[in-house]
Amino acid sequence: MRVLGIETATSICSVAVAQAQEVLAERWTGEQHVHSEKIVRLLMEVLAEVHLNLDDVDGIAISIGPGSFTGLRIGLSAAKGLCHASGKPLVAVPTLDALVHRTIGVCHEGSVVCAVIDAKRDEVYCAWYEKRGRSMEKRSDYQVLLRDEFVKTLGSEPSVLVTGEDAERSLERLRVLR
Repeated sequence: MRVLGIETATSICSVAVAQAQEVLAERWTGEQHVHSEKIVRLLMEVLAEVHLNLDDVDGIAISIGPGSFTGLRIGLSAAKGLCHASGKPLVAVPTLDALVHRTIGVCHEGSVVCAVIDAKRDEVYCAWYEKRGRSMEKRSDYQVLLRDEFVKTLGSEPSVLVTGEDAERSLERLRVLR
């Protein structure tokens, strides 16, 4: 099954084509405030790279947040437009779940992982997971926390892998507090 994936919930606007858990092609931009300008070009480029058109994909996956409200509207509008035009199914994927999924291959059984993204105004969106078998089981609800509150929670975990666009910034704040 070939899936066209769209992610616009964060500061990164990205598009990928995946098949059988393998990314065949991806395009992204980290330019700020250009998601609406770049999304169509990225979609066309990623499909062209693997010599596909929209008829050749089996479905479309879209990140649904938490994240930037404007970014989410842009991504959802693009995805829904593509699905309406092509008749392809749309699958919504929580952004934090997608972020933590990429850590499965580097974690051992019982590993604790926290996915975190910037929520602006010195807040973060986060969720805690634990590796169980071949999946990541959620240990918490999706949360929005003040960054200092998040860092204190992070510091209370004996061992945790942090992933996401705000991971480095939060870990740096933790180092400063220690």
